[in-house]
Amino acid sequence: MNTRKKQIDKEAPPKSVPQIKIYVIHAVLYLVNRYRFESLTMNQIVVSSKVKRSQLFAVFKNITVIKEECLKFSLNAFVGYLEREGSTKRVTTWTPQQVWSLIFMFSYYYRREVQLLTIYLANPLVLPGYEFKQEMSAQLSGVFQVFGQWLSIGGNKSFLLICFMLQRALHLKKSGADITNSYSDIPGNSLLFDEHVMSYIRRLQELPFD
Repeated sequence: MNTRKKQIDKEAPPKSVPQIKIYVIHAVLYLVNRYRFESLTMNQIVVSSKVKRSQLFAVFKNITVIKEECLKFSLNAFVGYLEREGSTKRVTTWTPQQVWSLIFMFSYYYRREVQLLTIYLANPLVLPGYEFKQEMSAQLSGVFQVFGQWLSIGGNKSFLLICFMLQRALHLKKSGADITNSYSDIPGNSLLFDEHVMSYIRRLQELPFD
């Protein structure tokens, strides 16, 4: 059980709408590790989040709205992390390898959010009708420009590359990859990038679309 889940267990039930939303989102992120995202129920969320059923339905119309909110939360966490780290590192011109480094680090600190994103990206039919690809592409336009500049690939391929990097980073995190070898100015990171990402980039570059 993660720190946030333990904290929720000790706290009084939420009352305000912002409190209810954050309790529900963190409950879903926790439950996704135990149950299939597409099969989550309101009952499971009520029990895990400590939110009353009446409160849950007052804030969220149905389970689909909850899932959409959780995906938006995870995407915002991802984009926010990239922006904060980019500002902190004061890097003016990013490379694909540095983007990979940040994604790898994000998967280490935000594993549940990455897991939820990869579940959806691997099978968008778990939430049909949700235009998540457009939203994600818009928020990551700066990263797409990096890929276009360095790899000469368009928006569709850039989206596929982001999906692959998230999935690969999560896999490495689960398999116990050494976090000390992750950031871009550490030599070990080039090994991770060359071994796990470059071959996929080459395949992307050969595909007959942008």
